[in-house]
Parts: sequence; structure tokens; C-alpha cells
Amino acid sequence: MDLYTGYWQIEVDESDREKTAFVTSEGLYEFKVMPFGLCNAPATFERAMDNLLRHLKWQMCLCYLDDIVVFSQTFPEHLERLCCVLRCIQEAGLILNPKKCLFGAKEIKILGHLVSGEGIKPDPDKIKAVQDFPTPKNMQDVKSFLGLCSYYRRFIKDFCHRARPLQVLLKNNSKFMWTELQEEAFGDLKSALISEPILSLFDETAPTELHTDASGYGIGAVLVQQQDGKERVIAYASRTLTKPETNYSTTERECLAAVWSIMKFRPYLFGKSFTIITDHHSLCWLANLKDPSGRLARWALRLQEYDITISYKSRKKHQDADSLSRNPIEDGTISEEIGALSTILNLGQEQRKDSEISNTIQSCQESKKSNRSDLHLIDGTLYKRNFDPSGKRWLPVIPKHLRLDIVRHFHDAPTAGHLGFIKTYDRLRKRFYWPGLYRSVRNYVMHCKECQRRKPIPQKPPGHLMPMPAVEAPLHRVGVDLLGRFPKSLGGNKWIIVCTDYLTRYAITKCTICTRSLKIYG
Repeated sequence: MDLYTGYWQIEVDESDREKTAFVTSEGLYEFKVMPFGLCNAPATFERAMDNLLRHLKWQMCLCYLDDIVVFSQTFPEHLERLCCVLRCIQEAGLILNPKKCLFGAKEIKILGHLVSGEGIKPDPDKIKAVQDFPTPKNMQDVKSFLGLCSYYRRFIKDFCHRARPLQVLLKNNSKFMWTELQEEAFGDLKSALISEPILSLFDETAPTELHTDASGYGIGAVLVQQQDGKERVIAYASRTLTKPETNYSTTERECLAAVWSIMKFRPYLFGKSFTIITDHHSLCWLANLKDPSGRLARWALRLQEYDITISYKSRKKHQDADSLSRNPIEDGTISEEIGALSTILNLGQEQRKDSEISNTIQSCQESKKSNRSDLHLIDGTLYKRNFDPSGKRWLPVIPKHLRLDIVRHFHDAPTAGHLGFIKTYDRLRKRFYWPGLYRSVRNYVMHCKECQRRKPIPQKPPGHLMPMPAVEAPLHRVGVDLLGRFPKSLGGNKWIIVCTDYLTRYAITKCTICTRSLKIYG
């Protein structure tokens, strides 16, 4: 179930409404309900939902912000639980969105996962994005691919080992070189996710085991349960060791694997008796260590709050955890990725008023295939392809006579906040394109009068005041300073040299063209 504009159903306290005030051309307005964009809005909304369903949560339903999931074993039980949850929502005066609600389903999509009675598996739409991901051409592509795969790393056995050739490319001062080793790792990760592994649902009553292991460059763990007489995987976990961690002894690395995996699966293991299966016999005495010291003592102290039994299993019988230790998603059509600018004004007609853009549009219309693959004509409007995954795929090309208005809106508007050059440029480059965008934004922000008047000049803090001996006679001590740069005068001068006598405060000034070489007049 999904709430209808959930944030707007939470009323803002009257004493706090002034904090949500915003200025428009018609005056000052305040929100009576919680708006989107407040830093504490998600936490406030989640706290409200937790309080509303506190007696039902984890018993018959779960909620994440405005999404509510009701679960049950049988359909009659489901109807009964559904009535309880709906009654709570009705008594709270909340409204559901019927178009986004799904009742009586055996399988649902939530938070990028497909959840059913069989278990949990990745969303097929996301899997298709992995399957269609092109071969990375630079470090940013590698980061995007690893980020997409890492979201589902709990489904991938031996993820740390499989992704290691790609992670090497992301190290500092490393040169991007795509070899057969990286291509093999790239295809291996694709195959691992496309195979659609299914993880079982966690059963609080079933015996739980945590299989851990460590190697010279990584640690891994597998959370398993004995369900219906079979060993079922709940989740995989692995990570590479940091540079200091690679210097640990074998015992310390094995202990690190156990401590890290317990913290990783804390929501499953806290308050429950479980067994750690390891292939390192020295860990068996860790829980009963009488006189620990150093790093092992800190780790042993962390494990005191858990009900743990450590069991040894030889490496031959411990293959699961032992192996573990060794294009951004695009929408289906271009039209969905285009910004809303074309709906605000007739951008196509405005582009034809610009001679350069008009010539480009004409060449695109005359030839079916444009010479430039990064330009595309859609509904009579010219767009440029954006290769930055953080922005939109297609950016509208802005004509010259509209550029200043757009920069002014993204810098001077009440909702823009007169941000600095870097932040203003980052907001614009993800939405629009024109040649010299960087220079246009920099010049505008540097010459903004409000920013110059209100913002402090970034400079080093002043040093401590140092006492100086008193001056006994005029011209005994003279101070010389340089002022500028000023707007160029008719004589081409931009700087002023100031010479001041410390006793009489008599000052002499002289203008100059530059600061590199100064001509001294007698």
C-alpha cells in the first residue's frame, strides 16, 4: 500500500511554520503541511509511521516511509491483517493512493527487489540494466557498473573476488587500462546477477549459522539457516581489506572476518543464538579468552553482547565462505528523459532564432543520419547527449538570448539561494547545454552584486597582533602597501601604491599599471 502524497498528510506545528517560509512574487508564504525537501522530513515521516503501526510492525506488516507491506501465510489471515492495518490508517486520518496499492499479491516489487513466498531476488528490470550495460570506457563507467552490482552483492557469491580486477582500476594514481582480466571480471559479474539467485527468507525459529573466512586481500561471510532439513542461504557478504588490514596476522584477519560479518548481519543475529563456522582453529578460543590485549581484546569485547558458539570446519568442508574471501540505468524512451523546459516555452522556435543552432537543426533535418552522434532532433527541438551518469541523458541546447535568464534563475531566484560558482554550475550542467557554459556561469557569479556585498571574501584568517616600538620622529618608520585591482582608468592604471608615515599618518599615493615592475619617482 502507498500513501497519497504522504508528506503532505503530516501537519506542521503552528509554531514551526515560519521555518518553512518562502518568498514569491506575490508575498511570503508558509507551509501548513510538511513539504518535500526538508532535511528532517524523511525521519519525521518514518517516525510517524512507526508510531502509527508500532503494535503491528514486524507482526503483520512492515513500512518504509509511505510504503506499507502486509504479509501473511494464508489468504483468510491476510484479509484479517489487512483490516487491522487499514483500520489504523483510517483512524489516523491518512489517505491511500488506490492507483499504487496492490492487494492479495503473491509477489511484489519493493526497493529494487522481488519478494515472494519462495524468497528474495533482484528486480528483473535492474538485471536487464546490468545485462545491457556497455563495456566501460573510463573510471566513471567502472564506478557506475560496480555501484549497480554492489546494490545486489548480497545475492552474488564471491563478489569481492569477482570484482577485484575492476576495483584495482579505481585506486589512486592508477591508469585506466582495460585488459582481458577486466573483461573477464565484467562478464562474470553480469552472469552472476543474470542467473537470478534466490535468497531464502529469514526464519527466527530456525538454527542459524554464520560461515566466515579471510584471505590475503579480502574477507567474506555467508549467513545460512537450516530450514526444512536443508541448508538455505539468507545472504552473502564480502569486502576487500584496507592497506593496513593486509598487514594483520592470519589470526587477526580471521577474527576481523567474524567481527565484521556479525556487525554486517546484526539485524538478523542480535538477541539470537547462532554458530560461527570457521576454518581457522585458533578462533575457537576467542570467546573464552581470559587475558586479551590490543586489537583482539577490543574485538572480543564487541562479541560479548552476542550468544555465539564458534565451531571449526576444515577448509575442504568450508568452500562457501572461503571463496567469498578470495551504464547507469537508462529509461526505455528518450522522450521520458528530456527535461521539462520544452513544456515551459516553445524551445524549438527559440532555437531557430539563433543562427548557429538554426544551421545545426537544418543540417540534421536534411540528412537522416547526423554527422554528430551526440546531437539529436526530437519534435523539432535540438538536444545534446549527456555522457555524465549523474545528469539527464539528453540536454536541451539553449540559444544565446535565453542563457542569461536561465543562469539568473538558477543563481538569483529565492529557491536558488545565491549558491557559489561550483554548485550553480553543477546544477546547470545536469539540465542544459550550450557552448561555454562553464565560462558563462563563472562570469555571472563573480559579478553578482549581492554575493559581493553579503558574502565574505575567502582568505586566510588574520594573524596575531605584534607590538611595535614607538616612533620617535617623522619618517622614522614608513609603511608601503598595494591596493587593487580596480577598474582600469583612462590612463590604463589598475593599482594604487600607498606610502604612510607611522607617526604623522601622512600618506602619499601613486597609481600604476601593473605590480610586476614599479617605477619610483624622486
